[in-house]
Amino acid sequence: MTTTINRNPNIHILFATFPAFGHIIPLLELAKKVSKFYRVTFAVSASKLPDFAKRELLQPTDDVQLYGIADQVVDDLEDVITDGALGKAFADVLPAFAHFLRSMPTRQEPKSMVAAFTTPVDVMIADYFLSAEFRVCAERGVPFYSFDSGAVGQVQYLLAINQDTPVLPPDQLEVFDRTPKAGEPMAAVMADLKDLWISMKPTLALTKGFIINTVRSLEREDLIEVVKDPQTVGWTIHCVGPLFPEQKSPSSSVQLVMQKRVTNWLNGQTSDSVVYVSFGSLTTPTPEQVTVIGQALLSLGRPFIWSLREKYHSFLPEEISTLISRQFDERASPFLVLTWAPQKSILKHDATAVFLSHCGWNSTLEAMASGKPIVGWPMFGDQLEVAQLAVKLGVGVLVQGTGMVGSRLVPAEEICGLIQRSMDSEKAVGVVGKSDFTGRAKAVACEISEAWTPSGESSTDFQDLIHRLGSF
Repeated sequence: MTTTINRNPNIHILFATFPAFGHIIPLLELAKKVSKFYRVTFAVSASKLPDFAKRELLQPTDDVQLYGIADQVVDDLEDVITDGALGKAFADVLPAFAHFLRSMPTRQEPKSMVAAFTTPVDVMIADYFLSAEFRVCAERGVPFYSFDSGAVGQVQYLLAINQDTPVLPPDQLEVFDRTPKAGEPMAAVMADLKDLWISMKPTLALTKGFIINTVRSLEREDLIEVVKDPQTVGWTIHCVGPLFPEQKSPSSSVQLVMQKRVTNWLNGQTSDSVVYVSFGSLTTPTPEQVTVIGQALLSLGRPFIWSLREKYHSFLPEEISTLISRQFDERASPFLVLTWAPQKSILKHDATAVFLSHCGWNSTLEAMASGKPIVGWPMFGDQLEVAQLAVKLGVGVLVQGTGMVGSRLVPAEEICGLIQRSMDSEKAVGVVGKSDFTGRAKAVACEISEAWTPSGESSTDFQDLIHRLGSF
């Protein structure tokens, strides 16, 4: 199937995002794709606009207009997992978003009450985290789609929450979101977050559908369950993942200079030898666990790259911490410890063998698209279910008993055993049998690569979305 419509700048699509970069980046990539067919405005918290330039998220060739919403966000929402921080983030974002939706011009009410925003909006595509205020679009006659930057399980979780969902204080809750299976009760949630999710429910019946950053073949069973849910009657579901930023020239920023240095280091390693470790931008295991992970990596005797915030470097074993300042010296270092790592380049490199990951959805998609096995070390939220999906797909193994709260100290021997197992090493400690994780990871990478070919699943879903956006 091929999209044959020409670009129509008279149709204006508004994109609106929750102001955390795990949400911003996938939606922005979708906006870039849609801008090839329609006029696009991308609305985000005004406090995030400087980061767009710093991170070079938009190039001169990208036909996307940015608009900053004057909300109350001043903190870095990459750290929303501390007590009460997520609820505060919603309180900072939602009122200003609702005001913006009431003030923007529409086809029915073309007079704008928003400075520097004069083109009437025809359709909105917005992060479902904002959906408590989508009712404003319904009241003003603007059709809208909900966007899920994560896995299908996030949609299932939203559908599962209802008035009967139990609540508990934060210190008594499980650290992971668990979508109940058929017949199972819903696990308890925080009272304020339950109220927020419940406030989203009325818009579910009004949305034109969900656009999800996934590939159908990866989550087919979960998608079937979503379609069967009576709350989704009338939806269209468009799986348009993976939505990755395009690779940029290695000379365009300081970070890309670092990318070149890391690539040069990887070029000096043998194929399928490097262990890459990252727990994302939100969490890090306890200081004691950081020490033990370092000991495990040293005992493996393999080169490794660890993306680790600087404040945790002092907890690394001395053999690592004393070499960090000299790791890019002429004499080849057996490891790199980086405060920022060019993750996509690392995962794509032939020298990289395995990814020890928190299993955030974007990181997991990047690993699977690169054909790398995963050792899942989930920390909070939906990460356990994402790690379990990796296990189900045959591309990963799971470290048991991890998490931000109440986790055990995973011993170095167990960490070594799981890494070795994922690399198909016959020296795995305490592991019976051997699975071809690398072979299966490469097969899944082929599935993902095919998704955006002209007849692929994601391409087909995207083309259907483009036709629908032009039909309102």
